[in-house]
Amino acid sequence: MTTDLTRSEPARELEAATGSALRYLDAAIAPATRAAYAVDWAAFDSWCAAHNLMSLPAEPRTVATFLSAEADAGRAPSTITRRLAGISAIHEAAGHPKPSADPLIRRTLGGIRRTIGRPQKRARALTLGPLREVLAHLDLATVAGNRDRLLLLLGFALASRRSELAALDDTDVTLHPEDGLHVLIRRSKTDQGGIGLVKAVPRGANPLTCAACAVVRWRQIVAADPVQRAEMLATLSIGHICRQPAPITDGPLLRTVHRGGAIGGRMSGAAINGRVRTCWERAGLPLDRVSAHGLRAGFVTTALRSGSTAAQVMRQTGHRSEATVAVYARFETPLEGNAVTQIGL
Repeated sequence: MTTDLTRSEPARELEAATGSALRYLDAAIAPATRAAYAVDWAAFDSWCAAHNLMSLPAEPRTVATFLSAEADAGRAPSTITRRLAGISAIHEAAGHPKPSADPLIRRTLGGIRRTIGRPQKRARALTLGPLREVLAHLDLATVAGNRDRLLLLLGFALASRRSELAALDDTDVTLHPEDGLHVLIRRSKTDQGGIGLVKAVPRGANPLTCAACAVVRWRQIVAADPVQRAEMLATLSIGHICRQPAPITDGPLLRTVHRGGAIGGRMSGAAINGRVRTCWERAGLPLDRVSAHGLRAGFVTTALRSGSTAAQVMRQTGHRSEATVAVYARFETPLEGNAVTQIGL
């Protein structure tokens, strides 16, 4: 039986076990999470090699010592927690007990959080007021302006993660005669099995903030040839067009736009994040902590301020726990339901 204090197991067997575990993880988790786990595992495995310790399976004291070393090196508690998640995922996939469940490791992590804990840097909540201002600055006489309008409205109204927006196909969006839009989210961070969720977005009172109008306009632009597209962009509609017919394509919904207005392939999550920041910057608004996730946070914040319950918010966001929604309330809407508003200051 191999011990934690020696690496006597042949390296090729360890590599094979790790490789097999990573292959199972490939099918079980999102690509971004998988990439993070790979980085975390590499850091742990290298540390173990440098100290002549077994990484798989690792004894609890080895993992606890590694986490402590990461804390001493100045790693943030959130990074250390993710390190442990990656190590545990590899162990679980390889058929070993999860280190994160061990009492020694949990106590160590708790001590790290108490000693060096600091508030996590959160994305700025991009609420409805600033969103309207950004939309008003878009150049809707351009292809990119219309794409960005659709991106911003869906990111906010669907309260979706950027990976979910990037994964949307045009066929996932249905113009509903009564509800406005029905959007199928085929897979998400909390739905790795791909059960799917349909989110509804009602027609907006203002054509500029009507996501259904934005969908129709974008589909018409994508389907048009260059000459038709130029004519269409030269004639801006100031009214609702959300009940007009619009052709549906088999490709991605959100597409890249090249210089000159040529339409390309599917946008990546990183590209979506970049466009959100660019739109905010062009509107002259502060860029600090602005990201695509801020649209999701902005929806939650706006909904809570409007009197929505946590359950109603979760219906749109897809959150599994009210505790997660409560985090937004604690940081973004601290006066909602707070007795301090009723004491007569």
